[in-house]
Amino acid sequence: MNENWSILSVSDIHFASPDSNFLDDPKELDLAGVRDKVFPNFKRILRAFPKDLDLIAIAGDITTHGKQEGFDQFRSETMPALRELVKNKAAICLVPGNHDVKWGLDPTTTNSLNQKFEAFGSLAGSVHTCCVLPDGQLSRDVSDELKFLPRDKGPIYLDPERKLLARHD
Repeated sequence: MNENWSILSVSDIHFASPDSNFLDDPKELDLAGVRDKVFPNFKRILRAFPKDLDLIAIAGDITTHGKQEGFDQFRSETMPALRELVKNKAAICLVPGNHDVKWGLDPTTTNSLNQKFEAFGSLAGSVHTCCVLPDGQLSRDVSDELKFLPRDKGPIYLDPERKLLARHD
């Protein structure tokens, strides 16, 4: 048995570029031409990976500013390419980034945390993969710990044959 793992980690895809009047990254203005080719190039890059990866971790910022069209594009264009790279489709783990949430919510309102992650949670549920989602109420108390939704079967992902375990705590 091969004792090595093959893990692909991807972050900051940022589908659905922001409106030009609402940029949080001024580099965007300088790279407009490059930006147009990012997603076709990303798909070409994915085709270069072997089709037997043990785990793919998408570490946040799938979309930009919580835009639904970014999640839709990821679901329709990227997930099929990612699924071809893993032996088990549950081995694609999604973790939300600061752009994968609804912006502009008052954190002190009831259910604001669930509203904040609603679109990301919908994406994760629709692509049937493992995911980390926070739960509970936001607070202004910095000593409060962020809680995560309980997993029915333990860790985020477990491959007993390869002895690979992905956890969120």
